[in-house]
Amino acid sequence: MDISGAQYGINKCLWTWQAYEHSHQADVQSIRPLGFNKAALTTLGKIQGSPTITYGVIGQVADFLAMKVNEWSTQTGMTLPQLIMLGQKEYEPNSSGLLKFMHNTVRTFISANRFKKEWAAMVLYEDSYPGVSKSRYDTMMREIFSAGTFVDKE
Repeated sequence: MDISGAQYGINKCLWTWQAYEHSHQADVQSIRPLGFNKAALTTLGKIQGSPTITYGVIGQVADFLAMKVNEWSTQTGMTLPQLIMLGQKEYEPNSSGLLKFMHNTVRTFISANRFKKEWAAMVLYEDSYPGVSKSRYDTMMREIFSAGTFVDKE
């Protein structure tokens, strides 16, 4: 599954590994299980200081966006798997519409919440304990990304 290929003009998302490898040059560093990134971001978001904003608040935004995309899917009658299976002619206007919807959803959510309390807590922590959140972040990143890395091209 290649969900980010559209930014490179690759609109097909579902491939066999052999077809993808044959069609596109890639230097795959690792393949991780579905849900890995969300779990990693949730873990990083619990570190006091700047990671609370960088990962914690962003996680809240992502969760809200996921809920709204599900609502979009219900309203339009189109699931994301159906969207990615459309031909080029139908895919482009539908994906553009979804991207505009997502953009507006994120802007509205951030404007409504502002996260002033979280920002103030982050600034206070960083001023009180300079460098601590960075050290904890570095340690956590090493732990997260050293465990469970695998590549399986079969």
